[in-house]
Amino acid sequence: MSRTFGRLVHAELTKLLTVPRWVLGLAMMSALTVGFGLVTASTSRSDANEHPDFVVGPDGTAVHDDLYFVHRTATGDATVTVHVTDQAPSHPRAQAGLLLKQSTTSGSRYASVALTPDHGVRFDADYGSHSDEVAGVAPGWLRLTREGEAVRGYTSSDGDDWRLVGTADLTGVGEELEVGMFVSSPDDVIVERDASSTMVGTVPTLGRATFSDLSLEPAPGDPSAPDGGWRGDAISGSRSPGSAGPAPASPDGKDGPPPASGGVTETGGRYTITGSGDIGPSEPPDDSVQASLFGTVFGLMALAAVAVLFVTSEHKRHLVWTTFAATPRRRQVLAAKAVVIGATSFALGLVTAAVTYLAAQPILRSRGYTRPAFAPTSLTQPGVARAVVGTALLLAAFALLGLGLGSLLRRSSGAIAAVFTLGIVPLFVTLVVPASSRWVLWLTPAGGFAVQRAKPPTDQLAEPWSQMNPWAGLAIALAYALIALVLAAWATERRDA
Repeated sequence: MSRTFGRLVHAELTKLLTVPRWVLGLAMMSALTVGFGLVTASTSRSDANEHPDFVVGPDGTAVHDDLYFVHRTATGDATVTVHVTDQAPSHPRAQAGLLLKQSTTSGSRYASVALTPDHGVRFDADYGSHSDEVAGVAPGWLRLTREGEAVRGYTSSDGDDWRLVGTADLTGVGEELEVGMFVSSPDDVIVERDASSTMVGTVPTLGRATFSDLSLEPAPGDPSAPDGGWRGDAISGSRSPGSAGPAPASPDGKDGPPPASGGVTETGGRYTITGSGDIGPSEPPDDSVQASLFGTVFGLMALAAVAVLFVTSEHKRHLVWTTFAATPRRRQVLAAKAVVIGATSFALGLVTAAVTYLAAQPILRSRGYTRPAFAPTSLTQPGVARAVVGTALLLAAFALLGLGLGSLLRRSSGAIAAVFTLGIVPLFVTLVVPASSRWVLWLTPAGGFAVQRAKPPTDQLAEPWSQMNPWAGLAIALAYALIALVLAAWATERRDA
């Protein structure tokens, strides 16, 4: 940064901090964000923990643990290998593979390596605490090894050359574990939207896979046992809070989850296994982090006003002539203003977002966003940190958008209205007209609010911005800001002050 530009930045910062109404506007941004964040937290409620029975995993949170398991007991170190010769594409995330499990009780600890139709070869452990993925589809070879408390998953195309997929530490699971083949196939999720609501339901799917060349080392102690000692069990927990919408009707016509599906047939060492359900985390799609940061929508209004007035007030009072006389290179003046308002908005937004999150979380926990349905969150978690920092970046983007539009239009009311129309109106329009929601958010900076979601995108919520990739939404908002500044810089050099 040149000395001249540094002096410009210092001068613009001095202007910003010595105008009482602008300082008040920035304070109002923080107050509105925190205030409405707490209001949103106080009016939010989750009844997920009121469900009488759902499966709880080893960390105390809700999980899916539904599959068909053909297994036997292995003591101490062991290696199990199998050839998956065929897998039906019942669901993109259907799994057919090997499982090492603490017991057949739903929610017990495990590690698995499995083929999927559309997500490659997956190695998972303890319901999402560990997940790795490499390319691969059936037919393919799989192997699980246990050495002490370490479990490793491998895959091979020919049964000779093996590639490590992932490793996990199963400390404390004991010497005796159940090991064998499994098949699972998650429910299909059906989402129906209208102008006033979003309905989510599920339809079970049934996976099927064929296995051959099954081996367990050390060799089983009783190879003369029926079926070589392998036995099949359907592991099925009760419906968990992650199962959105009403449960499908059971065969007897009563409401409730369907009975466990699956089975096994064996002919000449070839096993055909069917199974339904899923194994992994089962947290509801509702996001307490996103809920706590929703007050940003209201704080944005005050910030936009400050950003616009930061440039239009000089034009209105013709003070810009003095500035341009001292610094004829007008683009430098605009750049200095952009640095000041962008950096100030980011720094203040970061503190405000962190304070709002920390203040709202205890309220949300008291309103049902707690274990076992919801895992605890903290600022050290990557998703939460991204949401908080992303919120600060979003506020900076809208401040720069306001600055650019203010410089282009030179009228405070028009520029503020333009920021409001681009950033706030689409959020409410998409709630009323859901059919157009995704396109509206992809075409406006309002899509940037997707960055406030700490969980992965989902189509199971009414808020359309929850469906977007968070970084894509933020990129759209930043692109609008950049375009507005480029146009403002072009116009500043080509017209009278």
